[in-house]
Amino acid sequence: DDDDDDDDDDNDYDTAMAEIFQRPVIGCGYNLYTQELFFTRNGIFLGYVNTTPPNTSKYQHVRVPSENLYVAAYTLNHAGDEVELNFGFQPFRFDIDNFLGFHCL
Repeated sequence: DDDDDDDDDDNDYDTAMAEIFQRPVIGCGYNLYTQELFFTRNGIFLGYVNTTPPNTSKYQHVRVPSENLYVAAYTLNHAGDEVELNFGFQPFRFDIDNFLGFHCL
């Protein structure tokens, strides 16, 4: 009945509010095959890191040679800010296996 429709609307609203106020999960990945850095937010690919060379408007992806040593770094801006790092010991929110299937051919 009409009451069922109201319940669905309430559930949709609750889901939307939960997504708005959840702590975002930001991912930084490295594609070993293409030597490119990329970012994700809540498991969604945002794109490769770009740079604009001087005197040009053409974007190029940043290439990072794999033989270099890299470490994770982050910045917290306010007292009480929190960070949780995942180096692959827990499942990633981003589906890296599916991504690599499309971006490494």
